[in-house]
Amino acid sequence: MTLSVREGGDGDAVFGARPGLVFSPGSVEEAAEVMARCARDAARLLFVGGGTDLELGLPPERIDAVLRTERLSRILEHAPSDQIVVA
Repeated sequence: MTLSVREGGDGDAVFGARPGLVFSPGSVEEAAEVMARCARDAARLLFVGGGTDLELGLPPERIDAVLRTERLSRILEHAPSDQIVVA
């Protein structure tokens, strides 16, 4: 899979803070790469899953990047009798 990267738009804003970049990794490795890049650049990173409840908590001063997790929805292992799911 290839990492999807785009500029942040008004629809990506949280409490009015618009991110510079929006990442949509397709694998855990790509997500780790984004996190390492943001750490290296001291970028403020926000994780967005389903996009619900983004108004909870204090508003961010700024958001440099958003990591969207919608492409990370694969079940890797499922053991129902043990109530274990690895996603």
